[in-house]
Amino acid sequence: MRLKINFDAAFNKHKKESCSGLVIRNNKAQIIVSKTVMNSNIPSAFAAEAVACLQGLQLGLHLGLREVEVEGDSRTVICKLQVEQEDRSEISVFINDSKKLSLGFQTCVFLFTNRDVNKVAHLIASEGIRRRESTYMVNQVLSVAAEIVAEDQKRTQSMRELRSRRVGDEEKKCFFESICGRSFRKEGVINEVCWFLKCFWMLE
Repeated sequence: MRLKINFDAAFNKHKKESCSGLVIRNNKAQIIVSKTVMNSNIPSAFAAEAVACLQGLQLGLHLGLREVEVEGDSRTVICKLQVEQEDRSEISVFINDSKKLSLGFQTCVFLFTNRDVNKVAHLIASEGIRRRESTYMVNQVLSVAAEIVAEDQKRTQSMRELRSRRVGDEEKKCFFESICGRSFRKEGVINEVCWFLKCFWMLE
């Protein structure tokens, strides 16, 4: 099963500190692990995001994950991770280390997402830097993000049910067309069967 690692970072420019917010979820949006990590001597917001991504990969490897999607709302960081050439920017150390760590997974895909989708990671990072503490939680998140997690799970379940209904409708349609399209129709009988199946499919 491919799991999703979301990362975000909160940055305190004056203290040169950041807090990484890390969330690992399954395809039902259920929390596997959430973590906040306080970091010092962070030079910029870009570096804070790159550090958060690196720590997300470290967490995934520590848990023995094999197939992951790594999502963040920093387009700069994600774009640098998606290209093959060696990075030479101010955050090159973190980018190049992240690329090396990604090889430890069977499958690792880096994806850009918007802030709304990444809200849980954002909220726990913000709460972590406010408290100035690191946390590690299994199957749950900090209370500040609990409501968003519940909403994500409901939305994910609704989408899964919708996809399931669409697949079912397509299967019924294919079955109906295969029956009515056969060349060995018996006059009268097959027309009644087709009419019955069509009505059943439309009313269900």
